[in-house]
Amino acid sequence: MFRIAFLLGLMALPIYAESLEERVEKLEDKVNAPQLRANLFNPGLTVFGNFLACGGQSCDSIFQLREVELDLRASIDPWADGVAIIAFEPAHQEVEIEEGYVVIKKLPILDDAPWGLTLKVGRYLQPFGRFNQIHMHDLPQITQPAAVQAFLSDHAFAKNGISAEFFIPTPGETNSLRLNLNLINGGGLPFKKVEDPRYPAGLAHMAWFWDLALEHDLEVGLSTYLENNPMPGTQLIQLYGTDINYKWRPYKQGEKRSLLIGGELFVVNGVKGLNGYWPLGGFVWTQYQINQWFYPGVRYSYYQGVNQDNPNHAVGAFLTYYTTEFLRLRAGYQWDNYSQNQFLFEINFVMGSHPVEPYWVNR
Repeated sequence: MFRIAFLLGLMALPIYAESLEERVEKLEDKVNAPQLRANLFNPGLTVFGNFLACGGQSCDSIFQLREVELDLRASIDPWADGVAIIAFEPAHQEVEIEEGYVVIKKLPILDDAPWGLTLKVGRYLQPFGRFNQIHMHDLPQITQPAAVQAFLSDHAFAKNGISAEFFIPTPGETNSLRLNLNLINGGGLPFKKVEDPRYPAGLAHMAWFWDLALEHDLEVGLSTYLENNPMPGTQLIQLYGTDINYKWRPYKQGEKRSLLIGGELFVVNGVKGLNGYWPLGGFVWTQYQINQWFYPGVRYSYYQGVNQDNPNHAVGAFLTYYTTEFLRLRAGYQWDNYSQNQFLFEINFVMGSHPVEPYWVNR
């Protein structure tokens, strides 16, 4: 009898365990259900703040809260994600939708998009080179390079339009080729503003990534922007660019060592500069990570024929310190042959969970 009772008890254990698990799950649901229901449809929220102190004759002000960004992101459904970025600029007393778009990851009629096709619809930073796609709080230096400001925008070249990005098959497993095609509203470039934006423009960016060797990566990009406004007195505007970025990061050092070298080049066809030549410019930069917290870097920028007769030369040196990924301190010095000397100090802070930071942060 004892053996029979013991065997029956063993057989009943799994059933008893399952009932306990069900009771625990029901209790957890009762505790978490209201909170889960409340947050289910709320987007992820992040606030970025950027404060600048400037010393020098060319500074607009000594202290300046340059920007506060409200970043909202959410999954709309299995096919799409939504992004809205609202920028507050106290110095200019402006509030604008810097970006607002939907990302269509796959089409409802297809299980898998061909070549990894991703569609973006709305207002977004244009993929002309690398730096124009970076928000102020994620830049590796305190300011945008002078060449980017002269050829694209003093803040960010964002337009309304449609983007299609996909991968092109390449031989081998150590490289990949990505193509981004955009149909956007024309006008708005600083060197040739068009008052009537009803005519579209085309923008394309191709990036070729190589895994050169262990711990060494290289990416080369080509960009083009074409705008043809049939209004009298206008002509075809062609802006071309190339970008290159090299990264070394030893696996043994993890987050404590890295070296970055990059640059971009711009040239315009269809517009004559004030000196009679096609506008031309670019910049080069490098950044070395000393340890987990310190990142020194330098930058040189040049452009000519955009809005003045003489070429513009600008150099800068920067030292970045991260307390954590949520707080960054940066000191810098800039000189150019127009605005002369600037001594800069920047504080960047992040509140809330935030998207993955750019590749040079290495955290």
